[in-house]
Amino acid sequence: MKITFTIILSLLFVHASISAQVATDTVSLGGQYALQTYYSLDQGTVSSHTAADWDIAFDASGFGSAIRINGGIGHVLYRYEAGDTAHWNNLDTNATFWKPLVNADTSWALGAFNQGNDGNFDLGWGNYNIITHAVQGDSLYILETQAGVQKKIWIRSLSGGVFTFSISDLDGSNELTKNLAKSNYTDKNFGYYHVGSDQMVDLEPLNTSWDLLFTRYTGELSPGVYYPVTGALHNAGVEVAEVVTPNPQSAGYAGEPMSHHINTIGYDWKTFNMTTFQYDLADSTAYFIKAVDGNIWRVVFTAFEGSSTGNIVFDKENVALSQTRPDFGFGSIGLAPNPAIQGTSHLIVDMVQPQTDMVISILDMQGRELSRTNLGFQTAGLKDIPLHLDGFDAGIYFVRLQSNLGHVTQKLLVH
Repeated sequence: MKITFTIILSLLFVHASISAQVATDTVSLGGQYALQTYYSLDQGTVSSHTAADWDIAFDASGFGSAIRINGGIGHVLYRYEAGDTAHWNNLDTNATFWKPLVNADTSWALGAFNQGNDGNFDLGWGNYNIITHAVQGDSLYILETQAGVQKKIWIRSLSGGVFTFSISDLDGSNELTKNLAKSNYTDKNFGYYHVGSDQMVDLEPLNTSWDLLFTRYTGELSPGVYYPVTGALHNAGVEVAEVVTPNPQSAGYAGEPMSHHINTIGYDWKTFNMTTFQYDLADSTAYFIKAVDGNIWRVVFTAFEGSSTGNIVFDKENVALSQTRPDFGFGSIGLAPNPAIQGTSHLIVDMVQPQTDMVISILDMQGRELSRTNLGFQTAGLKDIPLHLDGFDAGIYFVRLQSNLGHVTQKLLVH
């Protein structure tokens, strides 16, 4: 009896605060989607800035060479295909061979200026030299802003962590040569340039502080068809799984693959209803998001108010807490849904190493083992382990996950 009491007291002490709570939050992009908003699932809105504050974004990561345009506000980029950089001073602007280029909506590393890269040393706008480790620009571009202003651009080089580029009117007037140093944007994903003010601008919060960017961006509506859309792109390093289920508010992870594609959430969680002239939500979709801090969240969108306010409303719940016991081989670990309904819950585990000999036990308040399952996984990563609770009375239980290195326990409520 003393042993049982000690076990239960320990479980209650360590895990009494584990149960996550569903919270409702609103992110606003403002009227006509005038803002871009960086959001942390743990902390809420981190920062916002006016979407039109930038025109060109330069990759600030150590080895990054991506260069993106602000397609969300209507900018378009064309590659000049009548000649190379030797034609900088005599561009034939009457030609009809300009090719429109857009940012990839699946990866931050593929901007409009990078289109046409070969995946090796040709980076689109220039070629990487394996001896000097510099990129030499070999292409010319025309940027057309939403207002119809056209500028010719030559990304001259990336060397020593500094982008050098020239920009001018098409006739060569108002030419400027600019430098953007990555060192000015330490721990940011991008540094930005605003054409109208001729200013380098620092817009992003630290890349460890946000998970989602709510914004207007260029999305691929169908193969080869691109258009500005409104939605959420996720930070580099964040992973997302989309789960379609009849009960998204209480869904388990269900083992759907996690994706690095930054548009896994994207824009299509809503559709415009031409009868009601309002947006309908994908009411059978939940998103499981592994955040930058390792926590795993379930997010379900519940409202979208459109361009009048730009308000996006969603429910979120932390279903797996980060850094539980990495010394036991377990990173994030949690239960979803919790409280459990309909006789089923899911143990969600982000394994930091393969586990070939594990035991899952469910205990009651007296420490008695009610069920026991032996299983193993040959690979690390996020795992979904269903817990069948048919026949369990309403009350408090404990789910214990044990490896050969040790065990962790989560409190489970059954309704």
